Amino acid sequence: WLAHAARLGEQIVARTMKDETRGVFEDVDTLGNLILRTPKGRVSITAADVFF
Repeated sequence: WLAHAARLGEQIVARTMKDETRGVFEDVDTLGNLILRTPKGRVSITAADVFF
């Protein structure tokens, strides 16, 4: 699936009702969570609007 993912390895923004997280789209875990690499480490995001 990741071979067909748009923007893999690129900087993206994931926006939720509570906050906004900027990072590099690194992976999607086995539960379907978006994994971003940020300056603070890897962040798992369950649901968000994603912007490129």
